[in-house]
Amino acid sequence: TSDHGMCQIYPERYIDISKYIDINWIERRHGSNPVYFIKPKPKYADTIYTLLSSVENIRIWKNENLPPRLNFGTHPRTLDITIAADSSWSIGFGKPNKRYLGAHGYDNKNKDMHTVFYAIGPDFKNGYTHSEFEVIDIYPLLAYLLNIEIPEVDGKIERVEDMLDKR
Repeated sequence: TSDHGMCQIYPERYIDISKYIDINWIERRHGSNPVYFIKPKPKYADTIYTLLSSVENIRIWKNENLPPRLNFGTHPRTLDITIAADSSWSIGFGKPNKRYLGAHGYDNKNKDMHTVFYAIGPDFKNGYTHSEFEVIDIYPLLAYLLNIEIPEVDGKIERVEDMLDKR
């Protein structure tokens, strides 16, 4: 398996965020292509959100409106605004870095972000194909196979246990 998929990116599909907003309006920012988190200076929050909302090929959310499926929750690192590039697009501040031809971190609904999982051994059904599942379910699966206790996590053994041969 791997921890994520990859998406090809193109230099002509780069969006320079600083062409749409003044970076002096930002108190703090972090991230990298394809996702940035911004903490605007107080009086610029609505302006930044409004201006970036009209930019094609990106998505923007106020922290409280992040889709739950993205699993960002309310973690402090998400700051106040999240900006995400559409698949195969790049975002940044200033000139693009032309040496990158691929990226990951795009919307997890994008098939390019999915990974593959192969398993063989006495605990797995032979010749079985499982439907898609979240990579976070591998951790409780491995813990089950190794018979070790783990703390509560987002992954669920129940979503993958039908791949096991329970003779």
